[in-house]
Amino acid sequence: MGLVKLGTVAIDGTKIKANASRHKAMSYERMQQAEGELKAQIEALLERAKSTDAAEADEPEVDIPAEARTHAKCGSMR
Repeated sequence: MGLVKLGTVAIDGTKIKANASRHKAMSYERMQQAEGELKAQIEALLERAKSTDAAEADEPEVDIPAEARTHAKCGSMR
């Protein structure tokens, strides 16, 4: 048949420390719950950012002080 062929198998003996914790492992249900919580946190942060942007829209632009501009010019000349 020719389906199975004998070949070379090499094992290098590398040892890797496992990092699987029973306390950190998640079930599918727990993962779904955590995903929902994270999505809610993201939505809250986006809403907070939108409201902050809206509140700052009425404020005038902040100008860079003259002394900061001169320091920036001196730094770019070097």
